Amino acid sequence: MVLIHILCNSSHGAQKVVNFLHEEKLVYHSTIDTNPSECYIDNEQTQKILLTVTTKALLFQEIEQKTKKKFPKAIAMMYALPIIYMDEEHSEKLKNTTLKI
Repeated sequence: MVLIHILCNSSHGAQKVVNFLHEEKLVYHSTIDTNPSECYIDNEQTQKILLTVTTKALLFQEIEQKTKKKFPKAIAMMYALPIIYMDEEHSEKLKNTTLKI
């Protein structure tokens, strides 16, 4: 299981991305931080909206490919953070509500 941080260029873009991910059953849980974050990407200061999703680690590549293809201008950067432990109830829900691998 992983948390995927997706830095989006706008809150509207983040909302479109998260709706798509849930429709495709690629994620279990998501949050959008509506306060723009100050970021440095390629030594350039910019503001981005942070979208965080919870999913299976093996879905990362599929999520990356599908979102970058469908929303090429909405996403600035994407990376995954491992989840070391999740309570049993939510772990089961994640397994049962996302795509089978």
